[in-house]
Amino acid sequence: MRYFLSVVVLFCLFLITPIDASEEIKRIDSMVNDIVELRHTYEKKLSEEQEKNLLLQKEKDALENKISSLENQIKNLKNSKKTSYQHFKAAAFFLRENADIYASALGDKVIAQWEKGRSFTSTVKSDKRIKITGYFVNKVWRKAEKDMWIELNKIDKKRLKD
Repeated sequence: MRYFLSVVVLFCLFLITPIDASEEIKRIDSMVNDIVELRHTYEKKLSEEQEKNLLLQKEKDALENKISSLENQIKNLKNSKKTSYQHFKAAAFFLRENADIYASALGDKVIAQWEKGRSFTSTVKSDKRIKITGYFVNKVWRKAEKDMWIELNKIDKKRLKD
């Protein structure tokens, strides 16, 4: 009888063991699938975050450039406050030589070049430049639509013909 019980116990253990092993294999396979899914999700989120970082870096660079530009504008404005402007009665002038046209009284930005003999009018000058308030095209006066400045040493005042 004892022998019989031992055989039954061994038989039961034999039957249970494969079931436990197959369950363990299923459990391990499920864990592997979970890890693969987590890795895929991580890689996707990492890629999204890297794209966001690139966009943020571009935006940061653009904002830094804008800040630099605004700082330069502030610097120019502070310098322009130091420059004295003299207002006078409207007068006509002409170029003695070819000359650069500047965007401001102090700045270095050249916006055009005019040829010798070109006529214009003004009512304001700074220490080194005169503002073009209007100019002549085919002997017809036109108001200047934007700020234009020219160096004083390039111009002469027009004289009325007797």
